[in-house]
Amino acid sequence: MWLMKIIDAFIKHTACRLVNERGLGALVWVLTFAAAFMFISWRVMPVYSTAAKMEREADLIFILKSYKRAIIKYKTVYGSGPHKLSELVKPQPNPRFIRQLYDDPFYSGEVKIFSNANGLAPVTNREGEIVNVVSASDARSAGGIKYSKWYVDSGLKLCVE
Repeated sequence: MWLMKIIDAFIKHTACRLVNERGLGALVWVLTFAAAFMFISWRVMPVYSTAAKMEREADLIFILKSYKRAIIKYKTVYGSGPHKLSELVKPQPNPRFIRQLYDDPFYSGEVKIFSNANGLAPVTNREGEIVNVVSASDARSAGGIKYSKWYVDSGLKLCVE
């Protein structure tokens, strides 16, 4: 009985000292670093997501300008605009006006149509000729404007409806 009390007191005394000297200090450091990491990531994540969105917006501007440039070149060569976007990527010997049919970086649909640009809607005139291309996405830009309102004019400048 008395031996049990001595062993129990020794275990309690040794366990308390181990927790106080090693475990509690390590626990405080771990919690401090975890709190600092959470605070930093909480402040950095919005900046990172905005930067990523702005990079995709720059890609969309490049794509819209590329299509407008290709449509203008097509019209100068053939005298009228294309009726399909796939006419801009004709194989040789015909001139190629654009390297490939680019997809909208903000396109969220699941169905992929390889003969057309995914997420980009052609704007046609009365004769059915494509005069411009706009995004079909309903997402909003960092400035709060829908991407479907963006277009490129004949001077290759980005405009908003």
